[in-house]
Amino acid sequence: MRLLLALAMISLASFAHAIDRKEITDIDLNALTVEGQVMTGGASDLALVWWIPAEFWEVSMRQESMVPDEQVNQVMGVLKNYSVLAVVQANVSPFGSFQFFEKDQIMKGMNVEFVRPDGSVESISHTEPSDPDLRIMLDQMRPILSQAMGSLGQNFYFFPLPDANDDGERLLSPYDKGMIRVKLLNADAVHTAELELPLDSLFVPRLCPNGKPAHVSWNYCPWSGKKLKR
Repeated sequence: MRLLLALAMISLASFAHAIDRKEITDIDLNALTVEGQVMTGGASDLALVWWIPAEFWEVSMRQESMVPDEQVNQVMGVLKNYSVLAVVQANVSPFGSFQFFEKDQIMKGMNVEFVRPDGSVESISHTEPSDPDLRIMLDQMRPILSQAMGSLGQNFYFFPLPDANDDGERLLSPYDKGMIRVKLLNADAVHTAELELPLDSLFVPRLCPNGKPAHVSWNYCPWSGKKLKR
């Protein structure tokens, strides 16, 4: 009887934690970064789209012991109502050289949409930020990316996306289902980058019966066909 009760408690505990959110300090920043990026284009052009939710900034600061809580709170006070879309776009010559787009070129040819789980689509504004603190923070990101990624990082441009409505409700949560769709005009073609939500790196991992990781958006294990615990 005690054994059965213990097994039942373990089963309930595993169910309760099946899709729990990770603590900020437990989130893998590299995984979160990679999961937010989509590359699109062809042999003669390319674009890299990187969606950066507010969680990214908090993870990067909370995991850095030298950043005091007061500074973290100040930064998040500026960023909490925005996510950021970072875009680099270029034409590629037959010899492999890059002709990078300027910010105005990208902005004029870019359309950002949010696709809800029911299929309805909402256009998302990507205009220049009016908050001077936000502009300063985004401008400081380019030299950091330049050091990490060379000319590719130097030619990233940042577009803040509103992330709160008039009632303070979140518009683009990385924890909820949906899709961010970014369309980029290049010459006569339109390239589309699609980012599926939620982001798996923000959740405590689940495992399929065979021990392989199960993405947070899956309802069934693709290897066994068994229904996953929610």
